Amino acid sequence: MAKNRAPGYGGSCVATPLGSPIRLAEDHTSSLVQEQAAIALGQPGIHAAAVSSLVDLAKTGRGIALRNVATVALGKTRAPEAVATLAELLKHDDWMMRGAAAEGMLQMSARECVAPLLDALEDENAQVLATVEQALKMFSNREGIAVDRATWRDWWAKNGERARFATRDEIKARQELDGYSASDASIYKGLDVVVVPGLGDHIEKVLEQLGIHYRTVQAGQLEESALQPGAILMIGCTGQISPEDVEVVQWYVRAGGALFTSCWALSYTVVPTSPAVIRKAPSPGEVVDHVFARPTTTALESPYLRGVFEGGVQPFYSLLGAHLIQVVDPERAEVLLDSPYAAARHGSGDLAAYFRMGHGVILDTANHFEEQGFSSAEGLKGDEECQAFAVNHMGYSLKDLRRTRDEKWWKSPSKAAAEIADLSVFRILTNFVREKRING
Repeated sequence: MAKNRAPGYGGSCVATPLGSPIRLAEDHTSSLVQEQAAIALGQPGIHAAAVSSLVDLAKTGRGIALRNVATVALGKTRAPEAVATLAELLKHDDWMMRGAAAEGMLQMSARECVAPLLDALEDENAQVLATVEQALKMFSNREGIAVDRATWRDWWAKNGERARFATRDEIKARQELDGYSASDASIYKGLDVVVVPGLGDHIEKVLEQLGIHYRTVQAGQLEESALQPGAILMIGCTGQISPEDVEVVQWYVRAGGALFTSCWALSYTVVPTSPAVIRKAPSPGEVVDHVFARPTTTALESPYLRGVFEGGVQPFYSLLGAHLIQVVDPERAEVLLDSPYAAARHGSGDLAAYFRMGHGVILDTANHFEEQGFSSAEGLKGDEECQAFAVNHMGYSLKDLRRTRDEKWWKSPSKAAAEIADLSVFRILTNFVREKRING
């Protein structure tokens, strides 16, 4: 099992004098270090030299990945001189650069961004259009609302003078209110949750049970999915997406998206998207098992495990031909959950791990979400055993148990499964979504 620290790219550039991240961003031989340095420079009120460096990287940086990351970071500086560069890049030949520029303008949150964004409503790329519209919705306080694209110019002509562009601190305060106070299910309210259904795992069934609104996009169709960095992307096992899909996912995560994958999607989505960070661990045979999960030593205080082990809950992992995780680059990846039992039987016990990619994050977990909880429990008899299993292993609260304990469906595990979702492991995903809402 991996012993590692919180993920980054070495992390050395963030806490050093300003000149150091500028030099790293401009001159380091590693493009990953350059990306991390560019992200470190993307802070409101940062020195003009940093803004100038990000402008150069956005226009002429080595490779599309670095240029995308620098473009979004440029918007995060909120420097007035960044608007002209972002407007220029919004007309770039490469859709990835146009999409990054739109996300940079969303991060800018300035009145000067509106006109270039309105002009970009004619863009032919679905991801660019979705990001442009998300920015306009944020500026007009209409997030989560369906808006007819043809009405934007008239709306701004009539209401634009009254529009108020929030400062970064104001946005942060609002996001923290939404993030910290929201319940597990309501944290997804207003977000564009996109599910690519897998052949083996159907996380959409869990979303439906929790009342979380989502839309589905089939593998091979992400190019037309209107995916923007503010969305949540869930790809279930087997995760066999196309090469064209991979390009979209790479852009989406680098620009700030959150990708959640399960089981075989580690091999068929995560590795093609970002090779050489985590991969399928070698095992002596097919991994079919049920194991208890525990937090790794390095993740004991992780905010991503908030509520997962609360009250002594011990998550019960359903492994159905699972691709257990092997960390390739411990400087970038952190393992959150492991199982000594799985390690002894199958050669690896790492069950959930995440890493940063550009402005975004990728979380992979080895389980099948729809097979968690009562679906994987064996030998439960009667209401008392079902209730104990729900509280001890599924994160079901005592408050909810007091409310439902007399329900007849408790007497049957199959009937209880239709009523109660396993929140133990799913809560990890929710904690990542919570962080995204808080930090933007």
